[in-house]
Amino acid sequence: MQLDALHEYFWGRQEYGASFAGVVCSSLVKLAGPVLEELTFTGFLANICSRRFGTPATLATVPLLFAAAHIPKYGVGFQLAPVLVAGVALLLVRLLSGRIIYSIAAHIVTNAIALVPGWIEVYLYSVSS
Repeated sequence: MQLDALHEYFWGRQEYGASFAGVVCSSLVKLAGPVLEELTFTGFLANICSRRFGTPATLATVPLLFAAAHIPKYGVGFQLAPVLVAGVALLLVRLLSGRIIYSIAAHIVTNAIALVPGWIEVYLYSVSS
């Protein structure tokens, strides 16, 4: 019974629900989404901002826009702090390496790490059912 509650708690709050299809869809979105986000924020917006206003302005602006893009999911408040920190870190990876592929990879790995406990729970849930 506790595993049922844990499964519903973790996956029931996700965009696509707690079914197997929901787990797969949520996982795909969280692993494919970083490509679009990084192309948009650390690619397109960072390039425009850096050329027009310089690197300091880019470091101040782009992570704030990244965090603002996550408001619909997380709401306004302290829960956006990790998203803002991630935005700064991913932008630094991009700026220091000069390659967007590294920020994409870092973003995918970060999201995957957040999903691992849920995947383990899904495995345990499927084995116990």
